[in-house]
Parts: sequence; C-alpha cells; structure tokens
Amino acid sequence: MYSTRRLDSTPSTSTSARHRPYPRPRVLSREVYRGPPPTSDQPYEEDVVLDEKFAVGKQQEVPPEDVGVRREFVMDSPPSHSPVATPMKLSECLENNVLDMLRAAMLIDRNRFSPRATYKEFVQAAAASSITRYSYDGFEGIADFGTYRTLNTTASQFFADITTAKMKLQDKKGTNITQMLPAQGSHRQEFSIANCVQQWLLLAGEPFRQGLDLLLTVQRWFPNPNQSISVQAVSMFRFLLQELTDPPPAIQSYAVRVSRKAGRNRNLKSLPEDVESCLIEFALDMLGYGRDEIKCPAGVQLDESMYFMLLGETFEERHAALMDLVDQREVYKKQMNRALQLALRDIRVYSYGVVNGVCQWIKNNRQRKAELQANDGDADAFAH
Repeated sequence: MYSTRRLDSTPSTSTSARHRPYPRPRVLSREVYRGPPPTSDQPYEEDVVLDEKFAVGKQQEVPPEDVGVRREFVMDSPPSHSPVATPMKLSECLENNVLDMLRAAMLIDRNRFSPRATYKEFVQAAAASSITRYSYDGFEGIADFGTYRTLNTTASQFFADITTAKMKLQDKKGTNITQMLPAQGSHRQEFSIANCVQQWLLLAGEPFRQGLDLLLTVQRWFPNPNQSISVQAVSMFRFLLQELTDPPPAIQSYAVRVSRKAGRNRNLKSLPEDVESCLIEFALDMLGYGRDEIKCPAGVQLDESMYFMLLGETFEERHAALMDLVDQREVYKKQMNRALQLALRDIRVYSYGVVNGVCQWIKNNRQRKAELQANDGDADAFAH
C-alpha cells in the first residue's frame, strides 16, 4: 500500500519536514537560489538556504579557489605583548645618556625573582650614571593591557628609586666635602690620589714617555707619614722622575731652572715647561687644590658650584674661605717647584745599572745617608 505525500512549493513547510529530527543543514553556497523549487526527492542534507535567510544585497560570492574559506575571519598573527626585545644588562638600556625606561622595566620584570640586592645594585648603577633624560617611548606600542600596566608600574617605581639614590649620593658628597674643608684650613695636608679631580697623562715629546698615566704610576709610591709635605713631595717627584723617560737615564740631562735660564752647569737642559707644569699641577691636585674654583675662581660660575656653596653660610663667608684656599695653593705651588728642583738634582746623582739581572736605579752612599736622616726627621729641606 502506497501513501501519498503533498508537495508544497516550500520544502520547509512540508508536514514531513516539520516532524523529522532537525539536523544542522550544510550550506553549500551563499549564492541566492534562482532555480525551480526543490522537490521532496532531494536529500534533506542538501537543501539549499533560501534568500529570505539573508539580507538582500549583503551576499558575497566565494572565489572558486577559496571555496569554504571565510575570509572575514582570517586573522593576522596575534599582537606581541611588547614592541621591543628584553635587554640583558643595564648598559643596553642607556645610550647617549638617555635611559630607555621600557627596556629597563622589562629587564627588571624579567629578574623580579632575583635577590633584592641585585635590584639595589641596578638602581645604584643607574643613579651613578650621567643620565640626562628618561625616555618612555614604546609604552604606547604594548598591545596587552596587563603587560602595559606591569611595565609602567615597574618603570615608575624604578624612576622613584633612582631619584632617591641620586639624592643620597649628593648628600654623601656634600658631607665628604664639608668634612674635608676644615682639614684644609686647620690641619696639615697629605698626598692622596683620592683628592684628584681629573686624569693626569704626560703629553710630551721624546725622550719622555708619551701618555704616561701619573695616577697609575704614583700608586706604587708610599709616603712616610712622619715627614713634612715638602719632604714627601721630593720623595714623590724622585719616584716619578725615574719613570718619566725612555730610556730612564735620559732624565739626568735635565734640570729645573728657577728663572728659566741656564745655571752653572751649561750641559744640562731645562726641563720642558709642559712637563714641569704637569708634575707640579699633579702634586697640587693630590693635595686637594686641583679644583677649578681654587685654580681660577674668575673662570667659574660660583653661584652654580656646589663646592663653593658648601664653603660657608653666606656669600661673604664662602668667598673668604675660597680666597684662603687660593692663597694656600700659591704657597704649596712654590714648595712643589722647589721640591721638583731638588728631586731632579738627586736623580742626576743616581746611577742606572743592572742588579741581580734587573735594570734599576742605584743610589750612592750620600743619598742613602740623606734619606735616613730625613726619615728620622733631622733633615727637612723646607720650613713648613
């Protein structure tokens, strides 16, 4: 027995279609169907989607080569969390005295599980650097909000810690200068490379050793604390003069002329003025008189000098203290000139030869006796 089924123009309204289980239809195309109405003999899975299901005018044909690909959902690679690479050390964040705060924050965030001492050293290193500007470029390129918030907070804290560390360094320097100033006026000075405010390189022609680092050389000289500054100066100049020329005995052909004219020994040459000036200024710097404020106050903006501001409470007090230091420098300068003259005289008496297979300066008996007397405090060539 056969049953009959009513054919409707719209398959979705058929009785059988309303009562059959509703499987998800498979869409073959978004093209508007323009053909004759489908018959009931067509499989249900291949029923087309009619145009009333879509807004007319918003359909899009799928290119033949991209069938089944919905191009509107093809996305690019996900955005990166940060537009720059994480540096490995602080020096990579600092360029031309500009600190890249984004890269610094990334470095700190990467090492956030390191000991606290590591971060403290990082802050102190940044505070000691000559930073002129803090750059926040690159933060706007961070796509992830959580990453942006973390790095921005880290950078803000880092900046605050650097500022605090800089203030502590300035306070420490000011304390050291304040402690040093009374010593210059009331106590005897002493030679120390810690007093030097500049690098000292010998710039002279042959036979002098071009580029000799005086600071590095004098580190091997040890003064006798029982001697006066004048005697210590002679000892220091003797030590430096032995290292000044190549070959070393070439220094014995020079002398320091007080009037820059020939003396009794016309076979001796005057020590070049630039060499003499370099040695004397180096000695004054080791005594603490190498600052520009003391050497030439007229060439310094005193109202902008921290050193000058710490010399007293008022301008009159500071100016009086500075003039006193200028006068002290002139006194020591004359003593250093005399000490250099005596030291060079002693070197001319030395001999240079080989002892136990090593080339070295050899003192005569008179020099040994004189040094022993000086060490005992019986022979001071100057009135100090």
